[in-house]
Amino acid sequence: MNKVSKESLPPEDRKVVEMIAKGAGEIMFDHYENLPMDYRMRLEDVIKNAYRILDDHYWMTR
Repeated sequence: MNKVSKESLPPEDRKVVEMIAKGAGEIMFDHYENLPMDYRMRLEDVIKNAYRILDDHYWMTR
């Protein structure tokens, strides 16, 4: 596996990914009962993928 430089995910991009995950989480929390199942699944995927991006970047820069 190629080592990723610490500059590959700038702090601004990291903040955007964090805000996306936070926004999706807030929608899930506030509207869970009213969301159709496919929307719930999509929001769960958004949250999982956002944290996967953050985690992958963390582990690839160590």
